[in-house]
Amino acid sequence: MEVPGVEKKDIEINLENDVLRVEGRIDFGKYEGFEPLYTEYNVGHFSRAFTLSRKIDQQQISAQLEHGVLSQTAAPFS
Repeated sequence: MEVPGVEKKDIEINLENDVLRVEGRIDFGKYEGFEPLYTEYNVGHFSRAFTLSRKIDQQQISAQLEHGVLSQTAAPFS
């Protein structure tokens, strides 16, 4: 998932009732005084939710944020 401008400390990942929710907050102060020439993303907070298959071992889910990309991995039950 692309999360440009979001720092690791500003991402919250929760898992409840087979729903994985990812929320990110943007520090608007970074953008004060800027006038964009072109944008692909709006600056703002976001939230996404994913319903997980029961075939996924939810204890094995991990996440990594690098260069504005949040990668999440999971393993199936053995």
